[in-house]
Amino acid sequence: MPENRPVKRIGFIGLGDMGLPMACNLLKAGFEVTGFDLRSERLNLLKGEGGLGSESVGELGQNSDVVFVMVMTGKQVAEIILGDNGLLKSMRPGSV
Repeated sequence: MPENRPVKRIGFIGLGDMGLPMACNLLKAGFEVTGFDLRSERLNLLKGEGGLGSESVGELGQNSDVVFVMVMTGKQVAEIILGDNGLLKSMRPGSV
């Protein structure tokens, strides 16, 4: 990412016991945070704190400057990044 391009939109995949508090802290710091989680109740908790929700990993990747992935297994990480609707295919040039 070019140094002169500020991070405005953060994507957060995985809103469990570690991910949700981290995403909420980013909201409190003034960032726009969009989340994705397979469990709608976790996504609703983020929305209740002022965050946004995404319907898919690909949609989240398209609309984020930086994406954090906080999931449980390496297999999940591989699918999120390399899958058919994964981050590698959806993120814009210059995003992280």
